[in-house]
Amino acid sequence: MTNMGGNGIRRSQKVERRRNRKQKRHGVTAGVAALATVAAVGVGQMVVPAQAQADIFDDIDLIESINLNPAASLGEVIGTIVNNPASQTALDQWRIQGCASGGVSGGADCQESTGTGIAIVLPGELELAPRVVFVPIQSAVNDPFVQSLLEFLGIENATIDDALEPEGSATVIGSGFQFAMASTGGNATAVSYLPLSLATAGASDGRTAYAFAIVGMANAWTTDDIPVTILGLDTGVDIPGIQQVSCYGGLTGAYAEEVGACANVLGTFDFRWSQPNGEVQFALTDPSAVLTDPSGVFSQVITQLLNGEPFTLSKDFARLSFAGDYDLLSGNFVRFTSDYGTQESTTINWLGQQLTLNPMVTVNGQQRPNHLGLPILALGELDTGEIVPVLHIPDIEFPFGIPSAGPFVIPDTSSSMTSTATLAASETEAPTMQQIAALSEPAQVEPESAADETEEYVGKHRIADVTPEYVGKHRADDASDTIADSATAGAPTESAEPGDGAADDTDSAEADASDTDASDADPADTGSADSTDDTESDADSDSGDNSADGGDAGSSSVDEG
Repeated sequence: MTNMGGNGIRRSQKVERRRNRKQKRHGVTAGVAALATVAAVGVGQMVVPAQAQADIFDDIDLIESINLNPAASLGEVIGTIVNNPASQTALDQWRIQGCASGGVSGGADCQESTGTGIAIVLPGELELAPRVVFVPIQSAVNDPFVQSLLEFLGIENATIDDALEPEGSATVIGSGFQFAMASTGGNATAVSYLPLSLATAGASDGRTAYAFAIVGMANAWTTDDIPVTILGLDTGVDIPGIQQVSCYGGLTGAYAEEVGACANVLGTFDFRWSQPNGEVQFALTDPSAVLTDPSGVFSQVITQLLNGEPFTLSKDFARLSFAGDYDLLSGNFVRFTSDYGTQESTTINWLGQQLTLNPMVTVNGQQRPNHLGLPILALGELDTGEIVPVLHIPDIEFPFGIPSAGPFVIPDTSSSMTSTATLAASETEAPTMQQIAALSEPAQVEPESAADETEEYVGKHRIADVTPEYVGKHRADDASDTIADSATAGAPTESAEPGDGAADDTDSAEADASDTDASDADPADTGSADSTDDTESDADSDSGDNSADGGDAGSSSVDEG
């Protein structure tokens, strides 16, 4: 029992020890697994960012390899062509130093141009014969034997001088478009940044030109004519010199020695200085004009280019100019002009005189009215017909595509003349109508025959069919003759055939005429004369007067007898 019990106890202890060992082994395995997991996670955290960073760098390199600057792309192409040894050798044959983006040749420096830049240095005379041709011919002609032969033939001073070599400095800088040219010791520098930028500069005879542009265009030129020769002989052809500065764009500036300077900001604020005449200009311009009035803007640009004037793609809201070609006492020393508002002078005409407001001046090669100019009075002959001053206002231009207005005349002389003519016509016709209305037809004794009617016009406003007896307010000259006839004839003449109405009318008229004699004081006669003179009496009144006059006529005949 005892041994068996002891064996059982030992066996159980051994089993327990085995169980403990297995648990320890499982714990170590779990720990190792956990440690491996932690290590793996740590390694993953370290490796993934590095790989991600490497991918980002690769993407950046890829983006940088895709150049979105057209100036840089074009510059690489031009640089490859111009800067290669073959091209440089060819340029040297014609005594030209030239380079493109990234290159350098003598005084032409393009190393700092990352866009499209070209720089050239020319000699004072452009010789068409390359060195390979010029040098042998020069050596042959200048040979002493040839010179002696030429002198024998009568040709003197036939030597060929050395061709001029390029001299000067031309530099281009920036990521935009640049061009610089120098000759005879000139110093030209063109700087532009960003693709939509252009800067050009040219200088000669030791002068300096500098142009700078950011999103815009700047030009600075002060060059002389360059003659073109062949074997030293003048061909009569010159490369024309340019004397100009111009600026336009986001931020631009230019300076050319002996020419002037300019600056422009956002196509809106403009500054110009002309060195030869000292003119200074400040302007507020309208950059939207190229959209609202493209035809007007481009026609203006063409005109300015043809005249050698600085050009711009904007119109002037307002431009203030000082000095220049106008003296201090000229009345236009200070000039305020605009491409809007009135584009001609305003005039006032009065009593034959003319007063001109806003006289015309020349600004940047164009005629504009000076709104600050002194008025000009032009004296003429006195015209009393112009009692009222007449104001003439020319066309008025507006910005932003608004249609123009005008011209205006204040007061409107055309309507005034029409009204005056109408009034004059009415005044001329009114008295005539009143006279016609006031004058009535005189009383007439019914004639028995057409032979008794008169054809004589006895009054301005009388009708043609009045009888001879009625002479109206304006008596005819034959009234005295009628009186004489009635006095001579006597009663027998007056007593015509019985029943003859025409004779009675005649006697009545003769008696009435005789009644007008100053010696006759018969009241009835006076009444008859008054009745005859009154142009507004009716027919009945006239008939009564005629009857009374007939009685008076009889009495007069008896008295005379």
